[in-house]
Amino acid sequence: MPFPNISPIAFEIFGLEVRWYALAYIFGFMISVSLIKHFLRTSTNNTISYKNLDDLLTYMIFGVILGGRLGYVIFYNLRYYLSNPLEIIQLWHGGMSFHGGLLGSIIATYLWSKKYKQNFLYITDLLSICAPIGLFFGRISNFINGELYGRITTSSLGIIFPNTNGLPRYPSQLFEALSEGLILFIILFGLRHIKTIRNKYGILSFTFLGGYAIARISMENFREPDEQIGFLFNSSLTMGQLLTIPMLIISIIAIIKISKQNKKEDLFITSPLLNNNTKIINRFFTRNGGVSNGVFQSSNCKYETSDDKDKVRKNREILLSSISLDANKSLFTLNQNHTNEVIIIDDPNDTPNKYLDIKADGLITTIPNIAIGILTADCIPVLLMDEEKKVIGAIHCGWQGIHKNIIKTTIDKLKSLNCDIKNIKVALGPCLKKQSYEVDIDFMENIVREKETYKNVFKKLSKKNKYLFDCTKYCVMKLKEEGINYIDILNFDTYKQDDLFFSYRRSVITKDFATSPTDEGRLLSIISIKD
Repeated sequence: MPFPNISPIAFEIFGLEVRWYALAYIFGFMISVSLIKHFLRTSTNNTISYKNLDDLLTYMIFGVILGGRLGYVIFYNLRYYLSNPLEIIQLWHGGMSFHGGLLGSIIATYLWSKKYKQNFLYITDLLSICAPIGLFFGRISNFINGELYGRITTSSLGIIFPNTNGLPRYPSQLFEALSEGLILFIILFGLRHIKTIRNKYGILSFTFLGGYAIARISMENFREPDEQIGFLFNSSLTMGQLLTIPMLIISIIAIIKISKQNKKEDLFITSPLLNNNTKIINRFFTRNGGVSNGVFQSSNCKYETSDDKDKVRKNREILLSSISLDANKSLFTLNQNHTNEVIIIDDPNDTPNKYLDIKADGLITTIPNIAIGILTADCIPVLLMDEEKKVIGAIHCGWQGIHKNIIKTTIDKLKSLNCDIKNIKVALGPCLKKQSYEVDIDFMENIVREKETYKNVFKKLSKKNKYLFDCTKYCVMKLKEEGINYIDILNFDTYKQDDLFFSYRRSVITKDFATSPTDEGRLLSIISIKD
């Protein structure tokens, strides 16, 4: 089959040649930008503004182009470019290394994440879904340029490429465009729509690396090795395979490690956003791992129930031992009553017993080596931190507390401690989600009377005068009204996941409680500054 008569020059404008190779990068970036913006618009825990996204893409462009070019120079033809250094900048002649571009983009993403205080793996997960798009266009442009062609074949798929020995060769560029481009994109795009995978930051990134590695190692068997390198070690191994094998190994190890870490969800969940600071520890504990029985099984942490007080105390001790603290000396909780009262703990000599009877729903402190905690069973446990000022907070956000402006009270208290709003990061833990939160019209009207835009947190049902209430969105809107931009939402529904969480609403519906609906277990969520 003859090579298609396609010019490597797409068009000319004002005498300037615009090549398909350049358009491949432009198309790849344009489609990736649109896709990332779609993800951000539809994400419940987006913390990236479009302005910051533009900066990220600038970082990425430099990272991919500089890394890709230098990678090709170093890995594939160093001797030639040392003799002809000016040709290093002549990108229009082709010659980009995926592995160099990958390394450049990782460095660029890391630097951007540090600057804007974003979770690195959250960002790489977004970018990983888009990477196959660029690979697809890149391989198509390789084909148009007649470069990186395949090995000689007698197959009907063979194409006679220009500037070769005139024998048919595999169109390996198209094989790679299909495998590491289109197919890998479909896989990653599908996986992102699985909530449990989407919420485990890093899984998509390493799935991309592993998927690319498998595709590249396989497709290299059809591709002609680079002329200046040939096969390595007197074997059939190519440079592309040699550079890719470590990626596959690292990906397998990383996915296994992340999977093992996520098994800790049986005991606790953490916020990736708050995890950025290793000196501040956050834990949203589940109902597992304790010693309580019956409806309180097994980590009920609320004393004001008919559960055995010694067992409650033991549960608290077990949970706090996970961060090497003594619950009896270091765990501060309150007598929560859906108020808007927030207490600042500023005396290092204070003891937990002093706060057990205080009616309030939020705690703030700068004191290290203590844990401030919130008890919930459907309401939202909200943990906050300003890592620069080393200030932490924990608030109990049921709809009543949010309606009474506990969030504004908390932010005002943080400001009194000289916290900068731009630096405050917030995590919303497991709670009653929209699909499980049915309310009546009176409830809806009560919320909407506060502000008309709060209509957006309700969805009308087919039942007369019934709505679904998105308390998480209500909380996020209040946080954003106070200027908070860094918000992480852990998408766990306390009502639906009875193996992990207590739920007041579930106990009411199933009548699975001790003496009354309020006499059931409470989950503990804590945040702590480690000295």
